[in-house]
Amino acid sequence: MAGHFYGVGSSGGAKFNDLPIGALVYLTNNNQVIQHRVVHKGKPSALYDDSFNGTVTLLREDIDLRHRWGATQTANIYQNSEIHAYLNGEYLQQYREDIRKAIKQVKIPHRASNGTIASGANGLLTFCYLPSMVELGFNFTGLIADGTRLSYYSDTASSGDDPKRGFEPNVIYGYWSRTPVTTGASTSKVVWVVGNYGRQYETYSSQTLMVRPIIAVDGNATIPAAWSVL
Repeated sequence: MAGHFYGVGSSGGAKFNDLPIGALVYLTNNNQVIQHRVVHKGKPSALYDDSFNGTVTLLREDIDLRHRWGATQTANIYQNSEIHAYLNGEYLQQYREDIRKAIKQVKIPHRASNGTIASGANGLLTFCYLPSMVELGFNFTGLIADGTRLSYYSDTASSGDDPKRGFEPNVIYGYWSRTPVTTGASTSKVVWVVGNYGRQYETYSSQTLMVRPIIAVDGNATIPAAWSVL
């Protein structure tokens, strides 16, 4: 079932709740048919607020989207980042209207400007967001707890490869997480990135890397057809 595709041509009235974890669904963004992966269902943990109840969490599979995390090398606070504004503005509006109606506004855990983890009802209000490293299954020493591992991913240490979060080995760019680096030199400027084979590395927020956003959709919404046959 994890390899099945949904939303191509006609969804046959299927709802997002009908999709198993790991399934691929096609959704239209910026007039392109984009693969999204089902990575979780419902509220992941108490770190998330009740806006996640009844949702299906989808991660963008395609790796053709690139953007910088921040405009300068001076801040790695996600709520103030350029990428957060982009995802909830221009990127969100590029989804077809019927898809936008299914996307839920949710509150996610994140590292706030005072250095604490803001979570639950105090989480960051968002429609589209970057995954945290913990959500992708990372658990290495020094990683902050800005999320809970999502169902699709394995629980692996820093040296563990995980093809579920990786991509083609010949791709030279990694993809952004929303998780800041909080130990070592220049920590206010650096963000965690997922590279080849699903391994982690860190880089300055001003770099332009791949973006694989997450959306949480209403599980009871009908999957829209990715395109119409005229």
